[in-house]
Amino acid sequence: TEELTDMFVTVGKNSEKIVVATIPFLKDRDIRKSVAGETYATKIEQIKSGLRTYFSNVNAHYSKHYANEVFIVMGHLYVQGSELSESERDIQIGNQAGVEANMFGDTPHYVALGHIHKPQVISQAQNIHYSGSPIPLSFSEKEDRKQINVITVENNSISKVDLVPVPKHRNLVTFEGNLQEVAQKLNAYSEKTTLTSLAEIIVTEENESLERRQAFDALINSENNTNIEIVKSRLIFKSMVRGASDAFAVGTDVADVTPMQMFEKKLELQTNLDNTADLKNAFREILEELKL
Repeated sequence: TEELTDMFVTVGKNSEKIVVATIPFLKDRDIRKSVAGETYATKIEQIKSGLRTYFSNVNAHYSKHYANEVFIVMGHLYVQGSELSESERDIQIGNQAGVEANMFGDTPHYVALGHIHKPQVISQAQNIHYSGSPIPLSFSEKEDRKQINVITVENNSISKVDLVPVPKHRNLVTFEGNLQEVAQKLNAYSEKTTLTSLAEIIVTEENESLERRQAFDALINSENNTNIEIVKSRLIFKSMVRGASDAFAVGTDVADVTPMQMFEKKLELQTNLDNTADLKNAFREILEELKL
């Protein structure tokens, strides 16, 4: 009870007043007692049950001490049915242990949830909302419309909830294709924003080569377009060059392979070479000079 008391905050403005239950991120130990040998399914069900009990106690504390005041509950957790993006890490309850929206009961007048970055309404009837992050936190959120939720309280009740868009001051853009295509898209990007736009580039090439890697490095380090900055990049080869170690039998310890044996295996993988004998002799001379 003492801990719950510390979580309740009263906020007043003009003649209106609200009570906010500022529930923190709940760790496993806050809502259940672990038992040795328990199954995963048992753990998940205990977490759900523990969360239901926890929020039931929150509602009971409100009813006992703040009845008839506008009541807002804040929580950091995953509710079933909400839509995730790639930037959200799996929190302690995980997606599989996501709780049902009715867990909060009918007591709160508004439930303000955190953790999910995409703004969304979980229950219009119960006023359960994720307001989402005010800015995109990953490129998977680049199309999301960010917002803040403005709650209007009149005559001791919530009269409306306005979803106010957050102005966008920079773009997140993704360019995909081969090196030439991505370079052209980067150079052609002309949209100007208050803050420099951020780019993710995904380059796909047919065959792996050192030249392609060097060209890719040059591309991501180029500053030809001042309207955009590359902050995330990926190079994909459809056909990878096999290393010499791939030619040895499975289980072979590379530490037991001599430099000459490694070089010979590498030559075996280069099927288009005609002067392998000359290359082997040259490599032997190098080893002799290095005394290897």
